[in-house]
Amino acid sequence: MTYVPPPFLPRVTSRFLKRYVNLKHRLRLARDREEIFDRCRYFGADFIVRLDDHIGYEMAIRIFEWVQIDRLIKTCERIRPDVFLDIGAHAGLYTCIVGRRRLAQRLIAFEPDRRTLVNLKANLLINNLLDRTELHEAAVGAERGYAMLVQGGDDNRGQSRIEEGHPDAYQVPVVAIDDVARIEGRTLDIKMDVEGFEMETLAGGERLFRRNRGYAQIEAYDGRDEVVIPRMAEFGWRLVDRLDIDFLFEK
Repeated sequence: MTYVPPPFLPRVTSRFLKRYVNLKHRLRLARDREEIFDRCRYFGADFIVRLDDHIGYEMAIRIFEWVQIDRLIKTCERIRPDVFLDIGAHAGLYTCIVGRRRLAQRLIAFEPDRRTLVNLKANLLINNLLDRTELHEAAVGAERGYAMLVQGGDDNRGQSRIEEGHPDAYQVPVVAIDDVARIEGRTLDIKMDVEGFEMETLAGGERLFRRNRGYAQIEAYDGRDEVVIPRMAEFGWRLVDRLDIDFLFEK
């Protein structure tokens, strides 16, 4: 796995922001004895974040997935997608950036974690995107049904995952993309981050991938790329690059 760092200027900006954010974090902990939500701006969109969460903290210092987001923005400007699908939207980072920049006409987001959904809706609201976004409060899989979800830890809420039999899991609805997004002959931009549920998600979106074109960023680690890449090739999507644990496809 090769980490791809951001360019020089964003790295320098992040270093200065890190000092400020760390100081603010320590002062708040000393005052309130617990972290509270903070607000930041990243790639032109506004976000409510927690500084004790890995993703929120890196958003606040403007470094989280900088290279992936920059690549996605430039690709959207090039291909002009009709639809953006955020599969595993978490707190809405990608949806809010795409929506605020008006990079796609239609926004569709999927997120099953009831705790994260509160943050996601808040971020959509403060970016005036709540009414523009088709939000599915469900996991994405091969077919409609239910599954057991384990929430990510407080230090990384982005690691919620489907795991049957876990003592802390709770039931969430599952939808298949092809059942809720009947799209054909369109240009798509897709971000998929489903923490190990990639093949099930692809199985439920076969028609979508086969009958449309565009750009897809799929997170796949622990060797899961070895099955994701051939499956995407079957759908006609070519692997064009890799950024850390994210694999980029075009059709």
